[in-house]
Amino acid sequence: MGFEIVNEPGVNTRWAVTVTETVAATADGTTTKHLANSLLEIEQTISDTLRDRAGRISRTVHRLGHREVYFEDGTRIEFDWEPVVLDWRCLDCGVDTDAIDEYYMVHDALWREAAAGERAQLCIDCLEARLGRTLTAADFTDAEVNSVDLPRRSQRLRDRLTRRS
Repeated sequence: MGFEIVNEPGVNTRWAVTVTETVAATADGTTTKHLANSLLEIEQTISDTLRDRAGRISRTVHRLGHREVYFEDGTRIEFDWEPVVLDWRCLDCGVDTDAIDEYYMVHDALWREAAAGERAQLCIDCLEARLGRTLTAADFTDAEVNSVDLPRRSQRLRDRLTRRS
């Protein structure tokens, strides 16, 4: 059984991987989450986790999107993965905001004013059109994604990130 994921331009699919380790003696568990680009990367995550864990494996259970690995000491590690669709297209004009290097975060109140809570992307032009004004540095949060030092930034985004009110 196989499948193929074909995306439209501006839409990417990644794999959300959850790793849960439960230690038998305490019944306490730890969970970590990863984002993988391919099924091969999922297998690499599993392999790396098992190599780092050490110990003798007593049983492995495979299901679609899930694997459980049981160790002789009673510890169990569960791996779950599912596809996650990342749509980078501008809600208004459809341009791939990732391809034009316009990924940013503005303050929640500003986004609510412009996008009324929509979970989507807007290029700088379309956000400004909705607001009826040019963005300034004060409109952006202090999140790392808004750093002007990041290599992938459109000139338009760099200008807004440094523009005074």
